[in-house]
Amino acid sequence: MKSAPQSLDFLSNNCRALQDKIFVLCYFLNIIGAVVIVLKPILPFLSSYLPKPVFTIISFIIVSSFIILVSYADWSKIKNKPGFWITWLIITLLEVRLTFPVNVPINDNGIGYICGALTGNVSVALCLTCTVWLFPQFKERRAK
Repeated sequence: MKSAPQSLDFLSNNCRALQDKIFVLCYFLNIIGAVVIVLKPILPFLSSYLPKPVFTIISFIIVSSFIILVSYADWSKIKNKPGFWITWLIITLLEVRLTFPVNVPINDNGIGYICGALTGNVSVALCLTCTVWLFPQFKERRAK
C-alpha cells in the first residue's frame, strides 16, 4: 500500500503531464486561430466560406485556448520581458496597418467600430506574440 506522500507525488506528476498536454494543444490552436483571424480580412474568400456563427465559435475556441495557454505558461522562464512588449507593439502595429479599414466615418457607429477593430487587432497580436515567445516552452513540454 502506498503512503500518502508517494500517492501525492504520483498525482502531482500526472497533473503536470496533463498540463503539458493541454499546453501543447492550446499552442497549436493558438497558431491556427491567429492565422485564420489574421487572414480573414486579407483573403475575402474566407469570409464567404465561414458563416458568421462558425467564425464566432472558432473565435470562442481560440480565445479559450489562448487564456489556457497564458495561464499554463511559466512566465519566469521568459528572460527578456521588454523584448516581449516590444514584439507585441510591433506585431500590433503591423496587424493594424494590414487589416484596419481606411475610410470609416467618425461618428458614434464609426468610433465603436474603430474601438472594436483595435481591440481585435491587439488581441490577435498578443496571440502571435505569445506564440513566438512561448515556443521554447512548447518544445520542452512537447518533448516530455
